[in-house]
Amino acid sequence: MKTTRLTAYKETFFLAHAGSFSLLFAILIVFSYFLIDRPLAYFFSQHPFATSFSKIIATVFHPNYAVLLTPVLFYCIRFLWKKKEWGNILLFFMLSIVVANCLDFLLKYMIGRDRPFLLFTQDLYGFTPFSSQNVRNSFPSGHATTISAIFFSLACLRPKESWVYLGVTFLLCFTRVILTAHFLSDILGGMWLGMLISQFIYVTMREEHYSFKARFK
Repeated sequence: MKTTRLTAYKETFFLAHAGSFSLLFAILIVFSYFLIDRPLAYFFSQHPFATSFSKIIATVFHPNYAVLLTPVLFYCIRFLWKKKEWGNILLFFMLSIVVANCLDFLLKYMIGRDRPFLLFTQDLYGFTPFSSQNVRNSFPSGHATTISAIFFSLACLRPKESWVYLGVTFLLCFTRVILTAHFLSDILGGMWLGMLISQFIYVTMREEHYSFKARFK
């Protein structure tokens, strides 16, 4: 049975309501930038909380590892073990992670937002567009983008649990704030990016007749 784009959109939850969620994220990001980011960053810099767990999450969901690992898994499952449907699933995850991180890298470079480190050490809280310095590529968070690409991809495969994946995504992404590696608005930006990219890729793959959803019913 041919899958139309409209049918594929209906199989998602967040992309089907992309306008509403994008507006919500935009409001939260602006609100956080002006009112929450700095006090929250200062709080966690003075009160370290669950840093060991947060460091584990940072390692497990490091963007570089995810970008390198998913193509290897896809190749092994699809071509070595001949698991076509599982190969499609890994291809979906791989494309979501890679494309989202490429856009994340581009946005970081174009926006050039100061990281919390510069706030603590030089009282800088602003933007230096087109900067390649690591301390000026805070928005959006690469870890948050990666985590979101993974869990919002899962939400496509199990749409009834979309809100659960949203909650888990936020909790995992928030560890970046705990470690003072990013501001709250940075992780919200990463979540928004990962959400849109992963679910758009799902719709595109379904329209091209890729089959993988049955494995997760």
